[in-house]
Amino acid sequence: MARWYLMWAMAHTGHGRVDPALISVDWSQRANRAEKYLDSPPGAAWAAAELGQSDRRTLDALIARLDRAGDPDWLAGDMVGALTVLTGQRFGYNADAWRNSPPTR
Repeated sequence: MARWYLMWAMAHTGHGRVDPALISVDWSQRANRAEKYLDSPPGAAWAAAELGQSDRRTLDALIARLDRAGDPDWLAGDMVGALTVLTGQRFGYNADAWRNSPPTR
């Protein structure tokens, strides 16, 4: 929970940088746990998008989550949302299109 508060504060103040490794953290939360939306990687993806963090490492981490085995479907949606905000492109859940397209913004 502390990590979420730090990311929230960074995103809302516009200062700081989200470590792309937080986007890559394995998802292991129980399916119905309410805190799932506050934990990494969804919180990290949101904060990176809010900060405008469109560097290659961050984008690659977001793209890698799109078709990662074992992730819940909604988690890929969080990655698509962050990618769309950061690049201005609209490829939805098409991981190959995201991988093969240079970032625009």
